[in-house]
This record gives sequence, structure tokens and C-alpha cells, in this order.
Amino acid sequence: LYTVAQEAAVAFENAKLYGEIEEAKIKLQNWGEELERKVKEKTEELERSQALVLQSEKLAGLGQLAAGVAHEIRNPLGIIATSMYYLNEILPEKRKEVKKHFHIVESEIDRCQVIINNLLEFSRTSDIEVEPVDVNGLLNMTLSLVEKDLFGHDIRLIKKMETVPKIKANLDEMKQVFLNLILNATQAMPKGGELRIITSTHNNKVRIKVSDTGMGISKENLDKVFNPFFTTKEPGEGTGLGLAIVHTIIGRYGGTIRVKSEEEKGTTFTTELSVL
Repeated sequence: LYTVAQEAAVAFENAKLYGEIEEAKIKLQNWGEELERKVKEKTEELERSQALVLQSEKLAGLGQLAAGVAHEIRNPLGIIATSMYYLNEILPEKRKEVKKHFHIVESEIDRCQVIINNLLEFSRTSDIEVEPVDVNGLLNMTLSLVEKDLFGHDIRLIKKMETVPKIKANLDEMKQVFLNLILNATQAMPKGGELRIITSTHNNKVRIKVSDTGMGISKENLDKVFNPFFTTKEPGEGTGLGLAIVHTIIGRYGGTIRVKSEEEKGTTFTTELSVL
């Protein structure tokens, strides 16, 4: 009986030890899976950060080049504009055809000035005054500027705005960001569609989503949308600087902007900025 009891005790200990080993194996496996998941998350986060750094460096270099080109072009353009004014003064009795061409030249000079101003805005490092900005209020004000345009193009506006904290930024710059994003969305829906504006708070950041149900952006073009001068519009219809300027302004305030898109289904721009 003593021997049997000893064997039973050993068997019990073995069973207990086996159970502990199996439990340890399960825990080890779970720990390994959790570690693998965290490594994957951190790797993806690092890749995103590296992509943002590369994008910022590329934009900074292009910004310096753009500023130089803009200043070089502005001088001869000013001379052309002055000469046009002089010709207008000394040729009061111009024929209709000549007047038409004068108007074309003046119009194109104005267009070049707009492009130059956009280039300088894209390239400048801002030290302008910042202030608390009411995101929802500014979005509503910006939407009121394009309300007629939305109605005229059969675009339905859907707003889902949570009560969000204020952000610290320059009011005029944020107006430009929101206006560019909203106009970009409306222009992507020439046959009508749905414009969605969503605001929320996540991890002490204000998140702004601007979505459209327009043409969408192809996969090969998706990583180029923030590049200066990149545009899929017809020549003369866009400078390709709008989203580059948006990216630059958001970056000034330590924010991020991402884009998701699917052809024939629409595009979403997601901006995140730290709360005040």
C-alpha cells in the first residue's frame, strides 16, 4: 500500500507539473502573440513616422526652391504689368480685338500673381500670431461661403460635429486649410454627391474629417496628393498647390493629415491637431 501511495503521489505531482507546463506554454504562446502584435504596431508606426519625415524634408526642399522661383518671376511680371498699364494709357482708342487681347494678358498676369502668392505661402516659415480657434465655428463659417456652390452642384451636406476643445493656431491659416479641403471635395463631385464634415476628439487631439463621394484618387496618385504642383485637373484649372499648402500649415502646428480614397467611391481627408 505504501508503494501504491508513493506511485499515486508521484503521478499526482507529474500531472500537476504537466498541467503547470501546459499552462505556462499557453501563457508563453499568448505572450509571444502579444509581443508580435506590438512589434507589428510599432513597426507600422515607425514606417508612418519615417514617411512623414521624408515628406516633410521633401516639401521643405521644394519650398525653398519655390520661394526662389517665385521671387525671380515676380520682378519681370511686375515690369510686364507696368508696361501693360502704360500701353493702356497711350492707346485709348483701341480696337475691339486689341482690347480683348489686352484683357487676356491682364487676366493671365493676375493668375500668375495668385500662383506666386501660393508658392510663397507654401514655402514660408510662419511666426505669425496664434490664438484659440473654435474648429466647429470656423468650419460652419467656411461652409457658409460655399453653400451656394453646394446647392448649385447638387451636393448634399452632412455635418456631424461633436463639441470639441479649441486648438491653438492662426485663424486665417485654418480658414485656408478648411476652405481648400472643402473646395477640393466639391470639385471632385461635378455631378453631385455627398459632402460629410465630421469633428471629434481622440487622444487629446481634435479630429476633422472631410469626405466626398466623388471620383476618388487612383492608388498610383494617392501618395502624390500633397506634392506641390501635382494635380489631376485639366491645364489651367488648378495649380496643384492647394493640398501642399494645407499639409504645410497643418505641419506648422504639429498636426497630421491623412488621405484615404477609392476610385468612383470618394475620398476622405483626416486632420488631427492638438487641443489647446
